[in-house]
Amino acid sequence: MPTWPWSQTLAMDLPVMDETHREFVNLLGDVEESDSLELLVRWSALVAHTQQHFHADDSWMRDTHFASSNCHTVQHRLVLHLRRVGYDTATGIVHLPQALPTEVIRGCAGEACSDTSPLRDGAKVA
Repeated sequence: MPTWPWSQTLAMDLPVMDETHREFVNLLGDVEESDSLELLVRWSALVAHTQQHFHADDSWMRDTHFASSNCHTVQHRLVLHLRRVGYDTATGIVHLPQALPTEVIRGCAGEACSDTSPLRDGAKVA
């Protein structure tokens, strides 16, 4: 049984979004239940689904004039950015420092996006 099964508490009452989230939860469960032979294929499916979800979500926000600098869009970019720079969330090590931007990434103006954010200053380069 997956650690995080779908339940109505996750529903947003927007059918297309609920279906996308239900698919994500199911794919996550597939990854959790994978043996070593299935893991890479199932993990790749989960990542591809997540990328498609983020792109669709960002498109819907643009279409409805939800600013591209809002926190939700920034959160989507953060997930893809962490992957691109090889950031290990357990150790705080950046395994691909050459992929880091030369300037501080600015975004939603929340605490996590500020110049003094511990999220920015706490990263260690491998």
